[in-house]
Amino acid sequence: MSSDDKLRAVVIGCGGGATSFLKALSCHKRYVLAGAADLNKDVLKNVKHEYNCPNVYTDYTKMFSEIKPDVVCVHTYPPSHHLIVREVLKHPVRGLITEKPLGDTVEHGREIVKNIKAKLLPVQIPHGNVLIPRGKEVLERVKNGQIGDIQIVEIQNRYWDFINAGIHWFHYFIMLTGNEDIDWVMCATESSTKTYRDGMRVETTGVSYIKTASGKRCICNIGDEVDVAGSFDDLSYRIIGTEGIIEWGNGGEFAKGYFIQNKEYPVREYVKATSKGNKTDYLDILADEIENGRPDYRNIDASMTALELVEASYLSSKYGQKILFPWNKGKIAKLKTDDEFWPGIPYDGKGGMRDGKTFYTKEK
Repeated sequence: MSSDDKLRAVVIGCGGGATSFLKALSCHKRYVLAGAADLNKDVLKNVKHEYNCPNVYTDYTKMFSEIKPDVVCVHTYPPSHHLIVREVLKHPVRGLITEKPLGDTVEHGREIVKNIKAKLLPVQIPHGNVLIPRGKEVLERVKNGQIGDIQIVEIQNRYWDFINAGIHWFHYFIMLTGNEDIDWVMCATESSTKTYRDGMRVETTGVSYIKTASGKRCICNIGDEVDVAGSFDDLSYRIIGTEGIIEWGNGGEFAKGYFIQNKEYPVREYVKATSKGNKTDYLDILADEIENGRPDYRNIDASMTALELVEASYLSSKYGQKILFPWNKGKIAKLKTDDEFWPGIPYDGKGGMRDGKTFYTKEK
């Protein structure tokens, strides 16, 4: 494929979350990295040098007018996603990749989804668990009924929070269920350390309990002080079915596979994943959709449901009530609380709150 035939891609936000996509775009057979935008000039110098990016900007709107890209990849903090995507949709782009969450609120996420679908624009949200080797194989085993019908998904995750990491775990749960309708969410959080991450106020620890329409449960315990049971380091993802159990997570050798116990494996056994894949495979998925003109919105719909689960978790904790699905803003607006701090809203930089990412680095 000649360079003239490749999709001209630009990246907005060039921090850690964008690194894998910058690297992939710089050498991709179907894309050319045409430009990048970031508020930090030092970061842009590195992008220009490290990834041979020809055009860098501190103003992404100027980048759009000068480069006229085919594809835009958004890798900024959650509170900025809806504003950037609004601007993207003003231009004749052919495809979009935008980081989770779709927005810092369900309202913003729904706005993004509505406008994307109105334009029939191909879009992907890079939730990596469905594409990495262990995640792909586990998803396939569950779909093939190798542990029977899902009863409970139980997640333990240390150092993180619902909006920045839990949304990935919820998305994977939704994909495991085939995007089944949610019945209700109940959640408890505590914010004793007044922590923020990626521009958002977050909980110190929390537990969310989710029920689907058919009765499947998801229990997610997340936060700085969570003890992760079993063979894993800071994450355990356990899927319990009527005929077996699968568990995967982070930590040393066990990060490349999963444990399984079912009819084929009557004694719990570790299986190393042999599939290939990572989250930048979304670039090929997007290119295929652009080429065939048929956008597949299953991923974005699951991501939107995951955002609803995150916000419902925070609201359930805030108001001390079960949040029924489908829920609406008017119903929740009638609930009241006197708490001064609650997680799940943008951090304004005031109040001397703890930087959760710094805490994570120190602990690790």
